[in-house]
Amino acid sequence: MKALSIKAKITVVSAIAVCIIGFVAIENYLTLKSMNGLAADAQTADVLMRQHLDGDMMHDAIRADVLSQLPLQKIDRTFFFETSMLSHLYIIGAVVKEVPMPARYAGETSSLSIGRVMRQFPGKLLWSLTRRIALRNFVYDFNLESLDLAAGVPLLLFGVVFGAMKWIWYASHHLLAPTGTIMLAALSVMLGMQLLLAAAQLDLEAVPRDPINAGAIEVPSREESDVAAPR
Repeated sequence: MKALSIKAKITVVSAIAVCIIGFVAIENYLTLKSMNGLAADAQTADVLMRQHLDGDMMHDAIRADVLSQLPLQKIDRTFFFETSMLSHLYIIGAVVKEVPMPARYAGETSSLSIGRVMRQFPGKLLWSLTRRIALRNFVYDFNLESLDLAAGVPLLLFGVVFGAMKWIWYASHHLLAPTGTIMLAALSVMLGMQLLLAAAQLDLEAVPRDPINAGAIEVPSREESDVAAPR
C-alpha cells in the first residue's frame, strides 16, 4: 500500500480538524442559545439567594411524607445544615420554594464564625456536589448527562495532562511539537469542555418542578388516634 505524502497527511488532518471544530462550534452555539433561556431563572435564583443570605431568618417547612424519605442521620448538624438538606431534597426529586422573610435583630450575638465557615464549607460543598452528581446520574439513573460526564471528564483530563507532558518534553529539548500532537491535546480539551458545558446545561434543566407528593396530608381523626395510642 502506497504511503501518503506529507502534503496529503496534512490535508487529511486539517479536514478532520475542521469537521471536529465545526461540530463543536455548532453544538456550542446550541448550548449557549439554550443556556441564555435559563439566564433569567438563574438571575432570579441569585436574587433570592442573596436575600436569603442577607436575612438569615428563613425557616424550613417540609411535608412529613417528604421528610420521611430523607436520611436524617446524614444531614449536617452545623451551619451547613440547610445546604445539606437542599442537596438531599434534590436527590429525591422534591420541589423547593423559597419565601424571603425580613430579618429582625434585637442585639443578639451570633455564634457564626466566618473563619470556621471558610474552612468547612468548601470541602462540604465539593463532597455534596460529587455525591449528588454520582447518585442522580450513575446510581439512580443513567441519562444523556451521564454520557456527557463520562466522556467529558476523561477527555478534559487527558488533554490537559497529555498536552502538559508533551509541552514540557519538547520545551526541555528545544524542539517544536508536531501539529498532530498539538491538535490531539487541543481537541481533547475542547471536546471535554463542550461535553461538560452540555452536562451543566442538562443539570440546570433537570431542576425538579413537579412535587413528588402533591396531595393533602391525611391527619388521623381523634378516634383513630385514641385507638392507635398504647394503653
